[in-house]
Parts: sequence; C-alpha cells; structure tokens
Amino acid sequence: QTVSSTPMEKQIRPPSSGQSAWFPRRIQESIDYETLVQRLYVRHIVTETKDMADWVVQQYTRATFASEQDGANPDPFGSLAQQISACDATKSEGGKIGWIERDTALEILPQPVVSQLFERQPKAGDVLIVPSSVVSSTSGQWHTIQVMELWTQLSFADHQQQQTQSKSTTTTQNDIDARAPAVGSFTGTNALLGRRTLKGQGVIPVVNLGDLATYSIQTSGCQMNVADSERLEGVLQKELQLQPADNQKNADLILFNTCSIRDHAEQKLYDAIGPYAAQKRKGRSNLALVVTGCVAQQEGEALLRRFPEVDVVLGPQYVPFLKNVLEKVAFGSQVVATSPMLLLQQEDFMSKPVRGHDVRAWVNIIHGCNEHCSYCVVPATRGMEQSRSMEAVLQECLDLADAGYKEVTLLGQNIDAYG
Repeated sequence: QTVSSTPMEKQIRPPSSGQSAWFPRRIQESIDYETLVQRLYVRHIVTETKDMADWVVQQYTRATFASEQDGANPDPFGSLAQQISACDATKSEGGKIGWIERDTALEILPQPVVSQLFERQPKAGDVLIVPSSVVSSTSGQWHTIQVMELWTQLSFADHQQQQTQSKSTTTTQNDIDARAPAVGSFTGTNALLGRRTLKGQGVIPVVNLGDLATYSIQTSGCQMNVADSERLEGVLQKELQLQPADNQKNADLILFNTCSIRDHAEQKLYDAIGPYAAQKRKGRSNLALVVTGCVAQQEGEALLRRFPEVDVVLGPQYVPFLKNVLEKVAFGSQVVATSPMLLLQQEDFMSKPVRGHDVRAWVNIIHGCNEHCSYCVVPATRGMEQSRSMEAVLQECLDLADAGYKEVTLLGQNIDAYG
C-alpha cells in the first residue's frame, strides 16, 4: 500500500491484516495458471502417514549433494523414493510418473490427488504433500510430489481486434487508473501486431524463416545477460539450424540482448538498431531484428512503435520460446512477448546453451527479485523470484565438470534468496 504525503514523496507501509501486498511475490499471482499450464511432469513418494511425508520433505531439503564418484547420489528425491516409497510401480525409477494432465486418473495417482495438485498451482521444482483423499486427511496414503517440469501453452492477443473494440467503447480516466499497475510491478503483454508500411519506399517487410541462415547477437549488461545470450545461441543453432555470421553486418538475424540499468545503455540500443532498420526500409527481406533483455521487457510494445522495423520484442523469461515466437513472425506479424511467465527448469526439455568459454561457465539458479528497492529496475524487468530445483542446478554443474570446465559461477539477481 502506498500513502502519498506530498506530490514528491511516497511512504511505503507494510500491508495490514486482510490487505494484499503492494507487489505480488509469487509468479502465479500474475498469470492465468489454468490456461497457461496444461501438463505437469512429476514423480512421487508414497507414505502411509502425514508425519512420514513431512519426514520425507525434511530429509530431501537437508540432503547433501555430491557426485556419484564421491559415493553419494546426486538425486536425493529419487534415492528416497527407491528406499521408502510404498508405490512398487514407480519406486525402482525414483518415483517417476511422467506427464499428467488435469483429468489424469491413474491407479498410482488418483484423480483427487491430481486435482489438488493443479489447484495449488505448483512451479517446476516445487515439492508438495498431497493426501490421497480430499474427504479425510487423517487416513489413507500421502503423496510427496516433486514437479520437475511444466508444459505451458503460449497465447497471443490479437492487437488489431483489441484496438477495434476499444474504439466502440468509452473509456474514462477512472477505468485507466483502475487498470494501471503499480509503478515498478512486473507486467507485460503477449500480442501479435499487424505489419505497418515503413517510411521511405513504403515497404511492408516480410520475414521468411527459410531465408535465414546466419545470426549475430549483441549483448550488453550483466553476467545474467551473457548467460541468456548463451541460451539464445543454443536455440538458434540447435532448433533453427542457424550459424554464427562471419560479419555481423551481413547476418540474417540480428539479436540485441539489452540492459536498462542506465539510460546510456538504452540509447546505445537505439543507435545500434538504426543501420539495420534502414536496410529493412530499403527492402531487405532476409533480415530479422529481435530485441530481448531488460529494455525489451521495460518498453514492450512501445519499442515496436518506435522502431516498426523490429520483428520481435522478447522478455527475458521467453528465451526458451524464441523459435515459437519467430514462427509467428513468419506468418506476417510483429510479436511482443513480455507478459509474466513460469520459467522452464530441466535442460532435457530445452536446447542447451552454447558456452562462450571452454573453462568457465555461468549457471542460473534463481531468476527475478522481490525486494523492490526504490532505485532498482530489476523487479520490473526480471519479475518475481523463481528458483531452479536443486537437482537441475546440480546436474548442470556435473555436466560441466564432465565436459572439462574448471570454474562455475552461480547466477541470480537476488541469489541469497534462493529456495
């Protein structure tokens, strides 16, 4: 809650009992979970009592991780499942069930358990205790469920249709104020915009993915942006089969991974876009311009209005979905993807990053920040805190060690909030 004392001064008070916090602290509060999340990839440990389920979670969170070479299992949840789970069908595979949907009903995972699980809106990496029966929580078996990954459904609003509808209704200032988010909150939109005629020769640019063969990435800002660029390269090379350009000026896809911590960084982006925007105005069709990073999240659709030559504005949380977004561009739209999004966890379900160094590597363990310091833009551009699971972090580090890396840096905007 914000209380204004003078026009130039604001005092922030903690919410009183019964009031919601000024800023949401859980990503689920800012998304339509029921529409976005279609499936969950899960494994479980079945116990006969709630006390035993509590003990399982306690042992899991206190687990000491080590490599198999040191004689310890790097997967404590799977190890616990093999040792104590009452489910004979899954214990040998570390409790693995696989993908489930909202209407899934299995003998090993009854429908009431599935319904309760989806109602609690878990993120990837969450561990939850769910009773087998919603009628009685004092008897029956208990499921300690680990959500390993989410299957999400991307959706984009028809921006032109929204504009037509808005012209037919009267909007008051009170309506605008009621919809306006708090300054510094993590908001955005996913929208498809119709192509506009560019200045100069009046060209409406069309990007054909089949004409793109090379790419170039320009990265500015922090180490998190460097790590994101490595993940973007993984998508470009392994999913789109593009290769790095020998000369940046001749690349078919130019990606700007941006920083907004200082105004100077934003101005550098606008200067960098200029020459490529001029090429598109002159009719170069085999050129795609993508802006991602914090400026993309901060400016959103406004960036497309400033530079109609840009094809995609991509928030950092959509890095794994770059291919899906570029496919929308191929159908003739400009795309903005900046709405809040649950993060993917497991590298098994996404392209692995293309590392920029042979000895040292970056490993993300937490994204976002909930602190909302008055001087900092991070919560508005990187969103609410979302931690990766311990297993996902450890497995990535072990894979790096096996590949010969000597130094690993754990990354996060607010890394001491991990968990």
